[in-house]
Amino acid sequence: MWVVISGLLLGQFLSAMDTLLVVTALPTIIGDLGGADRVSWVITAYMLASTALSPLIGKLGDLYGRRRLYQMGIVAFVAGSMLAGAVTSMNQLIAARAVQGLGAAALMTLPMAIIGDVAAPRDRPKYQGVMGVSMLTASIGGPVVGGFFVDHATWRYAFWINLPLGLLALLASRRLPPPRRSGATPQLDLAGAALVVPTAASALLIVEWGGRTYDWGSPQIMFLAVAVVVFGLLLVTVERRAVEPVLPGRIFRQRAVMIIIAGGVASAVAMWIPWVLMPTFLQVVTGASATNSGLNLAPMILALTATSALVGRYITTTGKYVSLPPLGSAIAVVGLFLYTTMGADTTRFEASTYMVIVGVGLGMSMQVLVIAAQANAAQRDIGVATAAVGFTRQLGGALGATIAVSVYNSAFADNLARVFSPAEREALGDGVLRGSPEAIRALEPAQSALVVDALADALHKAFLFAVPAMLAAGVILLFVGHRDLRVTDEETIDGPPAKGAEDVLTAAGNPPQPDHTVQ
Repeated sequence: MWVVISGLLLGQFLSAMDTLLVVTALPTIIGDLGGADRVSWVITAYMLASTALSPLIGKLGDLYGRRRLYQMGIVAFVAGSMLAGAVTSMNQLIAARAVQGLGAAALMTLPMAIIGDVAAPRDRPKYQGVMGVSMLTASIGGPVVGGFFVDHATWRYAFWINLPLGLLALLASRRLPPPRRSGATPQLDLAGAALVVPTAASALLIVEWGGRTYDWGSPQIMFLAVAVVVFGLLLVTVERRAVEPVLPGRIFRQRAVMIIIAGGVASAVAMWIPWVLMPTFLQVVTGASATNSGLNLAPMILALTATSALVGRYITTTGKYVSLPPLGSAIAVVGLFLYTTMGADTTRFEASTYMVIVGVGLGMSMQVLVIAAQANAAQRDIGVATAAVGFTRQLGGALGATIAVSVYNSAFADNLARVFSPAEREALGDGVLRGSPEAIRALEPAQSALVVDALADALHKAFLFAVPAMLAAGVILLFVGHRDLRVTDEETIDGPPAKGAEDVLTAAGNPPQPDHTVQ
């Protein structure tokens, strides 16, 4: 079992760490390749490919088995990494990142579903907690490793490091379970597959670009909104008639699953607002360096990691999980409210304490939502349910990041307008107006203090939006309903016992039925 988990850990670690490696290396990449006007697409191309394809990947895994699809994802990700390390222009890098994203769609979507295949419901939280630890370890290690390559070698190693790690993941993936053979030929919903990707991509671009790259009322955003409506209506029509729809309506007719998705979106919005803005607070208000600001986020990540592991062990022992997401949301609300009290006189220790509180709250809910979705879905729909939670969480995170940046930028500009005259603002320079830490530190002490106060107040207003979002998440998740996890999958809706549960059944004196044997 742990050999299986190690293969999943490596694949998921690859996709999570690479994003943060690239963010660290981007300034150097721009200096080497040029194309600063297109640099946002280095992130966007990866995000679109990896996230928009996740519902389709989830369904393909349900139909054809997840092992080969996961292995194909590793190969695509490594191939994209090798191409990215050899590019000579920004356009080539964007294309290579899209190839990486194709592989990452499998690496991010399938591991949790594979655990649903090989582990009984009671045991899933233990293994999924370990998977969460790998993601969070990547969050800490990614910027550090990326910075090391930039400082001591070349940014190209930020991509080439994926080759040996990918080969190890590919070797370990040979122990994953093969697909179950039912005798029937799977029928792929080609029309639904062709519609789900543009629908998801258009929705993601709206929340990614709206209020930042383009105004909300701009023709580009309006075009994308129309695309979401048109493609979405066509998708619904096609899925109603499909034999094996990419997005089965039975999933979204389940009250508990829809509540879990809604609560996950609200919590993702709340989580990403401080996640995006906290580095700015640490660098500008507390005076931390760029490297230290990343390391100063470690208390939240470590608290989240430790709590996720403890929660996984608790659920495995007791089989109870339904009270954890609302309780975690309530704790996170406290931490987020404390964020709104931070100002120019807040110390790094105080900020770290608040981050620990938020991390504990998130650790009690993030991975539990996946467990809850799988527990309320049929075994044949585990991949789709897992992908739906991941996709909607990504959508909520993008929306939270958009809200954070929009509110912060607007409030910061208004605050500067109240303190400085138009001529004085022009003299401050674009760097100060954008909130650049280096530019602000270069000002005269009196001016710098005024700008820092204006920025701290703008961050305060942005943090305020996270509190009601997390509160809404907690209220929504109260209505999931009581559902204890058992040692088999018998309580999941019309689903057979999970593969990997046979030893539990046998130990209980109930021999497994032939239909449920491990392939």
